[in-house]
Amino acid sequence: MQSLEDSAIVKEIELPATYDWEQLAWTPDGHALTFVHHTKGTLQNVYLQPLPVGACVQLTHFDSEPSRVMAYAWSPDGKRFAVTRARSNDSDVVMFSGFR
Repeated sequence: MQSLEDSAIVKEIELPATYDWEQLAWTPDGHALTFVHHTKGTLQNVYLQPLPVGACVQLTHFDSEPSRVMAYAWSPDGKRFAVTRARSNDSDVVMFSGFR
């Protein structure tokens, strides 16, 4: 974290070495960061790091296939959380149509 006034570093946060920086995001309230991390082997889970201090919290507890967290998102009010997962080598495409 960096001060807006003088650009001084206020706090450095250490994330696990195997986190996916491309999926680093803020929670809707701006009080925490979320990220994807390899829990064991190729299994990935989503974690929450409260700011400015606090213990890291594992939000998802996936322990089976599919192993990769492809994307995740919070609802604007922060009350719901969506996750999509996939196997590493899958390439299925599904189209839904005709909704009424």
